Amino acid sequence: MRHILTKCITKSGINRLVYGGLASLMLAGGLALQPAAVGQVVINLAPPTAIVEKVPPSRGPNWVWDPGHHVWRGGHYVWVHGQYIKRPHPGANWVPGHYDKRGPGWVWIQGHWA
Repeated sequence: MRHILTKCITKSGINRLVYGGLASLMLAGGLALQPAAVGQVVINLAPPTAIVEKVPPSRGPNWVWDPGHHVWRGGHYVWVHGQYIKRPHPGANWVPGHYDKRGPGWVWIQGHWA
């Protein structure tokens, strides 16, 4: 019984440390957890203007260009270069990821196939 109680206390302490650390990082990074869909983070700083990239020649008809975009990492935006992605089936259309304005902040909407 003592072993089980010690295990629960240890897990509880670790959870508090992890969640407390995450909360501190988010506050230090300028993130605000505002009401949004589950798994979405609202960023209070608008994303920078996209960088215009030269699109390399296509790998073939089954490949679609996914343009570069800014991602929020470590309290600031970082540019991720565009890349070709393979079409999952003929006729699939790629909808690039983008930022949506939500209240006073911005939410990243992941790219997806339509």
